[in-house]
Amino acid sequence: MARTASPTVRAARTATWRHVLVSPGYLAGPGPSLAVFNTLDNAPGWTKTVAFDPATVGAHTYAYSYDATGNRTTTRTDGTLSRTTHWDVNNPLPQVSDETNGSGALIADYRYDPLGEPQLLHTGAGNFYDHHDLSGSVTDLTSAAGVDQYTYAYDAYGTTKTTALTTSAPANPFAYTGQYQDPAGTALGYQLRARTYDPSTGRFTSTDGGIVGGVVGGIVGWRRPAGTTSPTST
Repeated sequence: MARTASPTVRAARTATWRHVLVSPGYLAGPGPSLAVFNTLDNAPGWTKTVAFDPATVGAHTYAYSYDATGNRTTTRTDGTLSRTTHWDVNNPLPQVSDETNGSGALIADYRYDPLGEPQLLHTGAGNFYDHHDLSGSVTDLTSAAGVDQYTYAYDAYGTTKTTALTTSAPANPFAYTGQYQDPAGTALGYQLRARTYDPSTGRFTSTDGGIVGGVVGGIVGWRRPAGTTSPTST
C-alpha cells in the first residue's frame, strides 16, 4: 500500500513524502518493514541520509547508515561507532577507498586494478595483495613478501570458506566476485552498494534499489537547509 502526504508548503525547498509498506517477510537482512521515500530524489540544497534497522548476530547488534545512493558509510556495534567507510565515486561503480575505526584510526585503504577488482590492502602492518580467479573472486591474500595469508573457496552462490595461514593475517573484506563482505561476519552478507546479498540463500535481502537513488527497505530523510521549512507528513 502507498499513500502520499500533502506537504505544508512554506518555502521553496519543501518536499512531498510517500510512504511505502514493504513486506517484512521479503527482507531477510537488515532493513525495516516500513520504508519512507521522497519523490524529489535530488532536490537542490537538501541532504539525504539513509538508515536501516539494526541487525543482530550472536551477542552483538549492528546498525548502519548509508549515503544518498545506498553506499554504506558507518557501522555502529552495540550503539558505538566502530567503522566509517569512505567511497571513491569516480568509477563506473563506487569503490571503497578506505575505512577507519571508531577513533578515526585507519583500518585499511584499498587499491583496485583496471577491471575494478580489489588489488591491494594497505594497513598499519604493510601492503597485502588480493589474487583472483576468472570470476573476480579472491582466492588468496599475500603479503608484500609473497607469504600467503588466506586462501578462499566458494560454493556456487558465494558461501565462503576462509582459511587463515598465519596468525597475523589482516582482516580482508573482499571475497566472492571481489565484492565487499561485511567485516562483522558472514551472516551479514555482502554489501553491494544499493543492497545486500545473502550467499546462504542466494538472494538479495531487499527489493531492487531503483525507487530512490538505489535505496529500498530503508528510511530516507532529508536534512533541510537553514532558513527553510521541512515537510509535514500525515
